[in-house]
Amino acid sequence: MRCLLLAGVIPCCVFSALASERMEGEIALSAPQCTLLVVQTGPGFSLLREDSYYTVREGDQVRGPLHVLGSHDVEIVGEVTLGVTIEDWGLNLIQAKAIFYARCQ
Repeated sequence: MRCLLLAGVIPCCVFSALASERMEGEIALSAPQCTLLVVQTGPGFSLLREDSYYTVREGDQVRGPLHVLGSHDVEIVGEVTLGVTIEDWGLNLIQAKAIFYARCQ
């Protein structure tokens, strides 16, 4: 019985550890007075909505759980920790641009 219990618990723990992994990205799209940010995270893009407005610029480095949907704190490297909501991730550039420009123009 203990083996069955451990077999069920260990995969959950491994998934939780991987899901909360802090990764780095770069702000690819931002606009004044728009709380939506597009962050390049390797080959894909994540959509972050700032919980409170802070001036973030394209090219700023970001560190945090950028592939985990929901509310999180991310670090604008060398500047501030910022509360955001990760709305989506794994998007290609065309998808990310379409969403960004529809909401920020």
